[in-house]
Amino acid sequence: MSAATAVSPTALRPRAASVHPLLWLGWLALLLAWLLATRNPLYLALLLLCLALVEAALPTRHDQALPISPWRMALFIVPFSALFNALVTPIGERVLFRWPAWLPILQGPVTAEAVVFGASNGLVLVGMIAAFTCFVRALSTHELIRLMPRAFQPVAVTAALALTFVPSTIRHFQQIREAQAVRGHRLRGIRDWLPLLIPLLIGGMERAYQLAEAMTARGFASQSQPLMLRDRAALLLALLAIATGWIADAAWIGAAWGAPLALVGLALLLALLWSVGQRVPQSQYRRHAWQPADLFWFMLLALAALPVLPLSLLPRNSLVYTPYPQLTWPPFDIRLALLMMFVLLPIAWRAAKGGRVR
Repeated sequence: MSAATAVSPTALRPRAASVHPLLWLGWLALLLAWLLATRNPLYLALLLLCLALVEAALPTRHDQALPISPWRMALFIVPFSALFNALVTPIGERVLFRWPAWLPILQGPVTAEAVVFGASNGLVLVGMIAAFTCFVRALSTHELIRLMPRAFQPVAVTAALALTFVPSTIRHFQQIREAQAVRGHRLRGIRDWLPLLIPLLIGGMERAYQLAEAMTARGFASQSQPLMLRDRAALLLALLAIATGWIADAAWIGAAWGAPLALVGLALLLALLWSVGQRVPQSQYRRHAWQPADLFWFMLLALAALPVLPLSLLPRNSLVYTPYPQLTWPPFDIRLALLMMFVLLPIAWRAAKGGRVR
């Protein structure tokens, strides 16, 4: 038996992911839904703790290493968000201090309610950054591009180039810095950055030129088919339906028809993307096949997302928390906390796959 016939069909499955990439996309959507549905600091702290556990379980890859950790960014984002909200929203009963009257812009009191609400918004932003960080680390560049619709092929190519060049640029900068340090170069001022930035710029231009030549040699063309008149009309109609339905539902003037109209517009938009994507030629060497374990995890993830979509099924009093007009202790419901624990599903994927999260 030859080596070609000895390879099993499962061996053709990409090794970068032990579970289907759509499961990671559903996990990201579930996490973002929870983050955007509440401003309760207790629930946000629970979600961030779950995110930290998931990130700790992910393997470290040098090609997707980030220059700054999202948890280090939180040390700047949360205080800045709290301070900014306290400056622009001087509302609340518990006054911490007042700005001097001679300041031209900083006027009015700084309240504890404004600080807490700004810090909650900062926690939401940190959670979103950490969620996308875990999502990017869990999937390879090829899998991230495959998740994009075929109608967005130019965007997918641009994203692939960005995801490829950012880690390589960071590694190139580290190599240049080490080489200059061996030669006795030290950073003492602005002019000392020139021996680092100039080789970095030249190297980036050389890599871009080599990549352009390689893509041209392989027959890649940036020409894309323009949208037909019917596609433009359908796009305009879909966006108009989504905007009208959302505004009508938010303003409580069309509670009966606002949400259905927005859903119809969204369905029309998705159908248009699928129709345009079918005209884009695409060949796939390796296809992701749904395994029985993937279907089980998908059903479990769908059951966990069902209570998030219709928030009327949940006690919204504890989700919709606001410190205004008076700061109070945020409520906590153990049922919501247990539902949020489904964010830890990637750790269960690791246990089921023998210690591998991806």
